[in-house]
Amino acid sequence: MCYFVTIGVGAATEVILTRSSGLTIRPAVNPCLTRLFPPGDRLYWVTHGWCACDIVYGERRHGEDPEADRAKFRARGWSEAKVARAVAAKHRERPHVPRDQREATPRDSLMDLLAALSVCPGGVRIFAHMYKGAQDEERVTGQTGGAMCIDDLKEATDFPVDAVVAITPSPDSPRG
Repeated sequence: MCYFVTIGVGAATEVILTRSSGLTIRPAVNPCLTRLFPPGDRLYWVTHGWCACDIVYGERRHGEDPEADRAKFRARGWSEAKVARAVAAKHRERPHVPRDQREATPRDSLMDLLAALSVCPGGVRIFAHMYKGAQDEERVTGQTGGAMCIDDLKEATDFPVDAVVAITPSPDSPRG
């Protein structure tokens, strides 16, 4: 079970897909997806490695519940001292490093790609779904029709899932 992210773009914007540093982009062939996106959209899977779990989960992937972690570590038979050290290390406060002073994460790379595509004619739409089987064959349903500014998506803690979302450009971005 893994997340996969699908983007829908117009034919004129395909050249920008080559700018996807660190991401893999390949045609999405699941016929269920074509019913969710507008007619004429060309659909692509956007992954990092095999899937897009690290894009969807971002930095929250391993959970943020110290009590759940404490119970999990105790169930492993760890001593209370070892449990305390593990929980403290996992949930310690990490300094915020400005993006221009660190390597881009896979989610950052996707946001850059979406920002570039959002200003192109036809724009870009995104859909994320947790697949339980083969992503090219699984029956997929979802909602359609929402929109979100790229700036809001960049700041969002939760990634939109099971809904096609049109990504609108930042108000201060130059139009393509």
